[in-house]
Amino acid sequence: MPPPALDLAKEVLFYLVPQDAESRKIVEENTSYQSRYNGALSLRVKAGNTSKFAGRVLSVGRLKQTSDIQCYFQLYPSGELILQDATTGYHASIRCRDASGKVIDKYRLQGDPRRRVIPMDRSLPVVIWLTSEISFKFVWGESIMKNVDAARKALIVIAEANKKAGGVHFEPQRTLNPAMIEFEPRSPNTPKVPIDLDKKPLRQIHTYKVVGEGGFGRVSMAVRLAEGKLYAVKECKKKTQKSGFKEDVGGTLVYLAPEATREGIMTRATDVYAFGLMLLEVLGRYCPSEGNAMFMNISQWRRKLEGNLRLESLRDKCRKYQDRPPLRAPFLPNFEARHGRVQSLSDFKLLRPSVEGVLHEDLKKRSTASRARIDLLRDYAPSMLAFEKKPVKEKR
Repeated sequence: MPPPALDLAKEVLFYLVPQDAESRKIVEENTSYQSRYNGALSLRVKAGNTSKFAGRVLSVGRLKQTSDIQCYFQLYPSGELILQDATTGYHASIRCRDASGKVIDKYRLQGDPRRRVIPMDRSLPVVIWLTSEISFKFVWGESIMKNVDAARKALIVIAEANKKAGGVHFEPQRTLNPAMIEFEPRSPNTPKVPIDLDKKPLRQIHTYKVVGEGGFGRVSMAVRLAEGKLYAVKECKKKTQKSGFKEDVGGTLVYLAPEATREGIMTRATDVYAFGLMLLEVLGRYCPSEGNAMFMNISQWRRKLEGNLRLESLRDKCRKYQDRPPLRAPFLPNFEARHGRVQSLSDFKLLRPSVEGVLHEDLKKRSTASRARIDLLRDYAPSMLAFEKKPVKEKR
């Protein structure tokens, strides 16, 4: 049975530790939030805490009588915590510094409205400034840091409850003229962006963990700091200055299905297979270049398979794996080795059933696009955060 879901409503979400005399006065005024962190009297905010303003965890103001809100914390549907400035005078700010003491620009409040995700990463030092004279150190609660993935799932439930209770709308606003600190240098591998954002790419993410690696590079789980959405970010190994992107993959031979390379048959099922190969890239299971024996020889492929095995009973069979010999066919006979390596991922139980379905060698048994969508959403629903190093074996 799966472990019971965490209930974080009464657990500490974060602490605000005063860093100066003015911030200590604020702590003394708010007795209901007082708690000690490492001996210092601080503000303690619980995950289930709700502000007087719908959908917010905590609102920070200057004048209690007039509800003069300066900034506020809010849980987003992805379970991420965002700090948003509520003024037009740019009062609140976030400062994160690297080991050399330099401020890391991407974590500053920016955009319209000015806001930023505070990543669930205790190694990232975060200081929140309300004014130039009032600052707090931000510290995540212990229960959050013990198991970030489980905590995020619990926070998603809390965020959804807050959303329903307050009718909160979370659609991010698009900033066509971002602040200078959002600019990043273009590289030969930078994909095309809309004309209105030309020379202003918005790649502002915080990487949580690596979820897969292969000959192509690695795939990481990351959060976009501007909106709190989680993404699987693929980073290719940079071998040359040539572009690593194509505008489309139509006609690209390495994505062809077995029936196409053997008999020249091209159907909708062929497109489903091509989609399956791209899905393997995103999951970090396989890259088309790994099907080329000149790029990855048979011994290297065996080691990759064996290194990811979950069932000990398959280990001996894995060590004896052989590439398929070329066929006497008029189309692409040398592609049998590629098809064999893709099939071996299913043979050695390294793929979930939903992924196996789109990569079935028999086009009559291959999942249709509509069926694949249902199955993949079941296995990799966004709210389930199915980012993992190794898939869990499931019963059909």
